[in-house]
Amino acid sequence: MIPACPETITEKYCPTCCLVLPISNFYTLRGKGYQSQCKACNKKYVAAHKEQRRAYKARYDLVTHDAKLAYQQQYEATHKEERKIYGKTHRKMEQDWNHRTGRNVPLSEAKEHPGYLGVVVAERLLTGVFQNVERMPMGNPGFDFYCGKRYKIDVKASCLSFRQCPRSSPKWEFSTKKNQIADYFACIAFDNRQELNPVHFWIIPASEVANKTTISVSNVESSLSKVRKYERPIDNILSTCNQLKGVV
Repeated sequence: MIPACPETITEKYCPTCCLVLPISNFYTLRGKGYQSQCKACNKKYVAAHKEQRRAYKARYDLVTHDAKLAYQQQYEATHKEERKIYGKTHRKMEQDWNHRTGRNVPLSEAKEHPGYLGVVVAERLLTGVFQNVERMPMGNPGFDFYCGKRYKIDVKASCLSFRQCPRSSPKWEFSTKKNQIADYFACIAFDNRQELNPVHFWIIPASEVANKTTISVSNVESSLSKVRKYERPIDNILSTCNQLKGVV
């Protein structure tokens, strides 16, 4: 191998074609020198041994993959306790770091989080409306709690949203995703995310919207009249909401 020195080396001998060629006709070896074959001979060699090189690479990758997998399995089997301790420590450090840097806050403080309305606000409000509530764990499929009559209630909340289209009316949208588990949807409509003042409260039988993915109610009389039969008084909700806000 001839060291790469562009200022002094101008030619090089190729043992394959037996020619002395300008140094530009040779590939460099990661900046440390030049290949023995010239570019033309190298291309011919690669083309003639294409299938062999592909088969070799496949065997090499298979052997390397099997070796890595065997090593990983052996390591996991012999380091179970260490990995558990590391996992717990790492998660705790990550949580602490996220809290200190403001990247992660409790859901009760994350007002912009999509689950804040339903999990924190709506469910707390409805505990002041329904009697003998049995709350389900967070993420329970299909419904959020049992009421006193053992009906499955799925809590939904929405703030009035304004579309960019000037012809469309502001609306509330409650995602139901064709839920077949709940018996009723308890839908609370708020004015906006900043004030969170309850405006409407509907208890809609799931059988009425079984095939819908979203319950959409526009803030106009023609749309409100369609769900008026499901509307319930919001006095208890307002009072509970004021208590949560600390308003006397």
